Amino acid sequence: SDRNSLVKGSLIGSLNLIPVVGAALASWVETGISYSDSRFLRNFCFFVHGLKDIDNTKRLKFIEEVEQHAQDYSGNVLCDIINKIDNINKAGVIANLIKAEMNGDIEIDDFFRLTAIAERIPYSDYKYISLFNEPKYIEGGVTELLYSVGVLIQKTIDSEQVNTYVLSINGRKLIKYGLGQLISLD
Repeated sequence: SDRNSLVKGSLIGSLNLIPVVGAALASWVETGISYSDSRFLRNFCFFVHGLKDIDNTKRLKFIEEVEQHAQDYSGNVLCDIINKIDNINKAGVIANLIKAEMNGDIEIDDFFRLTAIAERIPYSDYKYISLFNEPKYIEGGVTELLYSVGVLIQKTIDSEQVNTYVLSINGRKLIKYGLGQLISLD
């Protein structure tokens, strides 16, 4: 139908916003892999949508940096990152981190670290991260998980009470550049 052709054309056009990877995925769509059958494609489309306003020069520079630092093809690296995420909202976080790197807010090494951190945190725990701007401990394994991925550092060690934790610099960068929330990096 005309509607399906329009949706398919729009999807292929949006995929082509990312050189190399977009072309490969667009060819998958052309050969009949359904959008609804692929979590990866769904996450990738959300990710690409988050980068639609970035000009091609910045994209190409980013791709070169990824290849240089990862010593692998940028398409493989970005596909692996997107493939690891378990929630579509994390695709937006990854897109925000790419924009921050492209705009010079973070370095390429920060991008790789922060994407690894973002992948490992359950999306349901993202709501707790900014609460650690002040020293605290949250029951139920939240604190331990956030500490283990590098978002928190120990603030106090107390043998008689509960240890408290605050945001690490990576936690602050994830909040500011990945989640788009206002926070000081100091």
